[in-house]
Amino acid sequence: MITKNHNKKLLITILFFFLTLSFSAPCSDELPNSAHPDGFCPRIWTTGLSFPRGMVVASNGDILVLEAGQNRVVALYDNNGDGYSDINERSVIATASGLNHGIDIFGGYLYASNPTTVFRWKYYAGNRSNLGNPQTVITNIPCCHHTTRTLRFSDQGDLYVQSGSGSNVDSDPSHSQVRRFTISSSLPMSWSTGTLAYNGLRNEVGLRYDMYKRLWGVENGCDMLQRSDLGGDIHNDNPSEEVNLFDKDGFYGYPYCWSEGKLDSRYAKGPGTQRYHPDFKNYTDNWCAQNSIKPAFNLQAHTAPLDILFYYDTSFPEHYRGNAFVTLHGSWNRDPPVGYRIQHLIFDKTTHLPTSVEDFMYHKGNSARWPNNIRPVGLGLAKCSYGNCLYMTSDASGNVIEISYRG
Repeated sequence: MITKNHNKKLLITILFFFLTLSFSAPCSDELPNSAHPDGFCPRIWTTGLSFPRGMVVASNGDILVLEAGQNRVVALYDNNGDGYSDINERSVIATASGLNHGIDIFGGYLYASNPTTVFRWKYYAGNRSNLGNPQTVITNIPCCHHTTRTLRFSDQGDLYVQSGSGSNVDSDPSHSQVRRFTISSSLPMSWSTGTLAYNGLRNEVGLRYDMYKRLWGVENGCDMLQRSDLGGDIHNDNPSEEVNLFDKDGFYGYPYCWSEGKLDSRYAKGPGTQRYHPDFKNYTDNWCAQNSIKPAFNLQAHTAPLDILFYYDTSFPEHYRGNAFVTLHGSWNRDPPVGYRIQHLIFDKTTHLPTSVEDFMYHKGNSARWPNNIRPVGLGLAKCSYGNCLYMTSDASGNVIEISYRG
């Protein structure tokens, strides 16, 4: 005999089944060869871009990407609601000679950079038309070798501009630093007029604020490192790549000092230990320990971190909130290769400092390198069909990849 209570239980079971289906959408177009935590779906959101690098999300949801291969900024969007930004759902909005990486939006302007210059265009969110000729903001940035000039505005309107070293081990201090500029009506400004904010940074490509208004950076260490007293050729695992917290003024080590990554147990003192570089015989490990600021966290050597993005949204599980994602572009001078992934940097909930790291999206084959040339660069968070999704540029493959959580 079927009771009313039985019918009620059956109805609840059926409803729960269909609700589960609706909240656990399949990932039918998952990025080939990708490994990631359960419930996430990485997929190609747009393709056919020319070496996409820096990314910024406008307040209307448009994703602005700097195409280094074409020296331009393109606005990407999904007008037809099919979940992708198709070839006809993009607009070139800004061009200037040599644009190659840095991009930000602030105070009614779009900013972008080339190796020596910062430009801006008048811009409002949702404007997909050509913004015309740029205004020159900063000139005479020292060049070259490392050519990215990452741009990041503080809430107060100060513009921080990054400059990387002029060679692998470059003794010229005017290169490896971050300068702060207060944008005035008197433009352009020369690099030398900016305030030296942070010094001793070999190539601090990623700059980002957390919710506590602290500026963070990710730094690429030097190549081909050797120290006869530490085992000779130690370049495969040293120096570590760095996650830096810019909460104090001072010298961050480069070029005289580097951060220990992984050494033979006979010499190891732990990741982040400051060591002198053999090109500078007048310095010592003790001098470096006393005079350089240690990184807040150490990443594997030669993984080439290019961006850091703090995550406070609710679309991903609780495990990710209050932490950060870091893109690792991948090594060129290490055997076997490393990087080529996004990592999840985990923070202590009391100190709000990083304590550990875990892989978030990576190639699941025998090599870190992807056969379809995925190389992570820029990160952004934007609205999608699943709340908010994480978006990532891949320069070598010409893609923007969307990562959603589908339960």
